[in-house]
Amino acid sequence: MINNQPIGVLDSGVGGLTVLKQLIKRLPNEKFVFIGDQKRMPYGSKSREEVIQFTRQMIKFLLSKNVKAIIFACNTATAEALDVLKSEVDVPLIGVIKSGSEDAVEATKKNVGVIATQGTVLTGMYEKEILKLNSDLKVYSKAAPKFVPMIESGNIDSLEVSRVLNYFDDKKIETLVLGCTHYPIILSEIDNYFNGKIKIIDPSFKTTEKLAEVLDKKDIHGNSKQEISFFTTGDSNNFDKFIFQILNIKIPQSRSVNIEK
Repeated sequence: MINNQPIGVLDSGVGGLTVLKQLIKRLPNEKFVFIGDQKRMPYGSKSREEVIQFTRQMIKFLLSKNVKAIIFACNTATAEALDVLKSEVDVPLIGVIKSGSEDAVEATKKNVGVIATQGTVLTGMYEKEILKLNSDLKVYSKAAPKFVPMIESGNIDSLEVSRVLNYFDDKKIETLVLGCTHYPIILSEIDNYFNGKIKIIDPSFKTTEKLAEVLDKKDIHGNSKQEISFFTTGDSNNFDKFIFQILNIKIPQSRSVNIEK
C-alpha cells in the first residue's frame, strides 16, 4: 500500500461526518473519501442481511477509490456487518463500537447508558463489549429509532429527545455512550437534558486514535496535503448543508452516486 492512498469512511447518512471531523483534525496529511448512504438510511430499522448488503456495496465503492483503510463511521454497520465483511477485503476495517466501549469503561464506576439505533441495541454489541472489559458494570441501553430521520431532516424535536432520555432518569448513570454517529449532532440537546452532570462518550475520538495506531503499525501514514472527497447516494445539495454545518466547509463538495451494483 502506498502512503498517500486515501482513507475510506462509510456511514448510512451524514452522522459519519462527526467521525470525519475528528479524523481530519488528527490526521492533517491524509486524504479521505467519504460515502454516506442517505438514500437507504436509516440502517437501524433494516434487517441484518440488508445492512450487510448495503455496507458491502459501500466498501466496494471505497475500494474502487484505492483506499488503504476503511472506517465504519456507523454503529449499525459496525454491529451487523464488520465481522462478516472483514474477511472479504485486504485493507484494515475499523469500527466505532469497541472504541466507545473502551472510553465508557474508563469513565464509569457503576452505571453506563447507551443510546443507539434499534438495530445496534438489538445486537447487544455495546453491552457485550463493555462487560467484556468490566463485568461489574451495569449497562442500560435505549433505542432511539426516530433520532436519525429527525437529524437528517434537520428538524430537531426536543420532546422526542426528552422522551428517549427520560428512560435513564432512575438509572443513576454516570456516562452515556452516543451509540450512533448521528447523535453528536444533537450533543447540546442531550447534554442539556442531563444538566451537564454526566459524561457523554463520543466514540469518534478513540476511533481516530485506533486508526492512527494502524497507520503507525503498518507505516502507511500519509505525507501529502489533506484532501477530502464526499459522495452520497442521496441529494448532494442536502448533503452539502451538513458538510457546512458539521465540518464548516463552505464550498459545495459532494457528488451523488449510485452504488447499487
